Amino acid sequence: MEPRNSYSAPRGYKPPPPPAVERNRPNAYLESAVLSAPREQLLLMLFDGALRFIEAGKTRLEARQYLEAEKSFLSARNIVTELMQSQQPSIGEAYGGLIALYRFALERLARAGLEKSATLAEEGAKVLSDLRATWAEAIAAAKTAPASSVL
Repeated sequence: MEPRNSYSAPRGYKPPPPPAVERNRPNAYLESAVLSAPREQLLLMLFDGALRFIEAGKTRLEARQYLEAEKSFLSARNIVTELMQSQQPSIGEAYGGLIALYRFALERLARAGLEKSATLAEEGAKVLSDLRATWAEAIAAAKTAPASSVL
């Protein structure tokens, strides 16, 4: 016969949920939205995320929270890097122009963190905002093109 464990938890004790579960709860909605979003929507979501990080960085610069501002700008740069790497040279002439715009935004965001400059961050944000608007227009046009060609 094996000895039984003599320890028992106090009456009414409920163990806390695992830390990972608690930490990931607020992100469950976002994860679901990302996993179910069409590719075009993901592209716009990436731009939105980068722009949110830039705004957070600018706010933190104003509050003199320089380390946190740099973290926000780094997150925005990571998104821009992913956007840049997702481009295919096969898109033709537009490829070089897009890469140049992404590089410009990356450079401005890097300098914004180093020089603690909201103006430089805003220059990067302007480029990304314009690119987002262009992509949104292209996506909308692509959605309506097949319907109009059927008539």
